[in-house]
Amino acid sequence: MSGSYVSIGLIGCGYAAEIHLAALCSLARARVVAVADIDASARCRLAERGGGLQAFADYRDLLNRPEIDVVAILTPPYLHLEMATAALDVGKHVLLEKPITCDLEEADQLLERAARSPSKVIVGYNLRFHRQLQEARRRIREGALGKVEFLRGVASSTYQGGRRFPEYRRRRDLGGGVLIELAVHHFDLWWYLLGEDVDEVIAVSRATDGDDTTATVVARMASGVIVTSAFSEHAAEQHEIEIYGDRGRIRASLYRFDGFDLVPSGSYEGHPVRRLGRFIEALSGLPAALRAYRHGGVFLESFRSLWHHFVEGMLATTAIEPTLEDGRRSLQVALAAVRSADSGRAVRVIDAPRSLRG
Repeated sequence: MSGSYVSIGLIGCGYAAEIHLAALCSLARARVVAVADIDASARCRLAERGGGLQAFADYRDLLNRPEIDVVAILTPPYLHLEMATAALDVGKHVLLEKPITCDLEEADQLLERAARSPSKVIVGYNLRFHRQLQEARRRIREGALGKVEFLRGVASSTYQGGRRFPEYRRRRDLGGGVLIELAVHHFDLWWYLLGEDVDEVIAVSRATDGDDTTATVVARMASGVIVTSAFSEHAAEQHEIEIYGDRGRIRASLYRFDGFDLVPSGSYEGHPVRRLGRFIEALSGLPAALRAYRHGGVFLESFRSLWHHFVEGMLATTAIEPTLEDGRRSLQVALAAVRSADSGRAVRVIDAPRSLRG
């Protein structure tokens, strides 16, 4: 690192890489200098979009560039262990997309390797950096909701930027299916928002075009709080989280700039005073909305905030989260959910299978 900016290489040039590239191009202290992908058209397209970046067919050639400080591993999960280990072996810092691996055996291998490296690793849980969810976490810790009773969420989509999902997203053994690839976001958020582990889960899954295309998970947290989320890759776009307590509730609608709403107990959403208050809040939030618009909107802004946290943490040598331990925790919940969906029974998270392969 030069001391003033961080030099970055992107491994994997699909849809996720386009989002990360756009986020990085808006940061003054980040420079994307190279990309790598076995798909020639994908790497050339991304290299051109980045203003003429170096482009490699073999990710190892990118890792061997001494000027690169950080690599973002944006490939399917079954490649993560190999690529992250190779990056750590040559002293690169790593942003690793979720889920961190396909199974707990590989996750433990990666954790052990990272523990022996001075390099920093962050997991790409961008939702922790969504401003509405950060506000929700702050309000929960301040006691605005009182005693939390339950949380519910939904994450659904039919496509990625107008393109069909890649083939690996249909297969559990490659890290796909909504119970693994998509739901780990919410499993991490349960920890982030509520500050406690999941005890047991029960899941129902529907497979219409590959493994787990639509699913619902209900879980009991360690304190007894009930949480539930629904996921789909065959349903119209939505992403919301709601948390209910005995003193109020919070709704975070993640695609809306005015999507944060805190409602005290005894108040009702349709009341005229409430509606007027929401209108005034929306007007006051316009400056922040315009800033988010420059970064692709309030949802995509979370990727920029994730990278800002990582870059500044490396330059200032401060603590960086989410960690690989966080990635392992959410993966373990996902594997328990898969077992539950297959068995039709509630599964303790500690009883999650270590692997779905073989």
